[in-house]
Amino acid sequence: MLSKPTPTGKVTYYNKWSHDMSVWCNKDNSDIYQTLSPDTLKSFLKSSNIENNEDINVVYDSYIANADSVLELGAGYGRVLETLLNKGYSGKLSCIERSDVFYKHLHGKFHPRVNIHHSDIALFQPKSKYDTILWFWSGFAEFSKEEQPQILSHVKSLLKENGVLIIDTALTRDNNGPLESIIEINSEANHRYFPTHKELCSYALSLNLSIIDTIKYGITTLRKIKYLYIFVNHNTLEDSQENNISSIDFTRTKNQKEKNMKTIINLLFNRRKAKPAMCM
Repeated sequence: MLSKPTPTGKVTYYNKWSHDMSVWCNKDNSDIYQTLSPDTLKSFLKSSNIENNEDINVVYDSYIANADSVLELGAGYGRVLETLLNKGYSGKLSCIERSDVFYKHLHGKFHPRVNIHHSDIALFQPKSKYDTILWFWSGFAEFSKEEQPQILSHVKSLLKENGVLIIDTALTRDNNGPLESIIEINSEANHRYFPTHKELCSYALSLNLSIIDTIKYGITTLRKIKYLYIFVNHNTLEDSQENNISSIDFTRTKNQKEKNMKTIINLLFNRRKAKPAMCM
């Protein structure tokens, strides 16, 4: 039986290499969010040093502000939604939340300013598609290695052509292997699988997604570095060149960033198809 969390929750965190991983799936992560309170999750987020919203700030102007419609996957207690509203986002803002507890919290706080869908991501079938989809913090990593290609395929189906998907993930400092992270809250485990750069490239190639940008942001540990991967949806590719980004410089110069911005403007407003980024 699940233990009832305290207001702050007992949180431990550790990493281990993928060859030591136990067998799990996303469903194993669902129960913890049915008993976890918004205050407990917020407290954990504070301890993770993400409450300054740097992840949102580094992509807002380029990929979110001018999108007609935005969908957040797994909205939790509403950190991202609140930040977007405070920044003045004026498009159609929606979110998905599976947990009964957090859905009720979100509905009470943000309805009707935000369209709040009480649904599992894998089962979500909206009436219309979205310009931008946000998957911040560890949402994607809460799906196992075996599940990630399938759930990414479903999320792609929610995007308009040339729509933008932003996934928050982590890479090891030497990019020498995937990581499994386990967060323990009140003796309940939350499993995560952070794929390698090559695995993310492989996902993109198989789904006709182009990785057009990678952005490092400030939450780092001795073993891992946090990145935002920016994908663009294509129904068809302009050429057969492999969708790879190993040649992308993660410390790109100002000129490279400005060039990338022009690409994004073309994608979002001129609806031109972009050639896939390079990966190995």
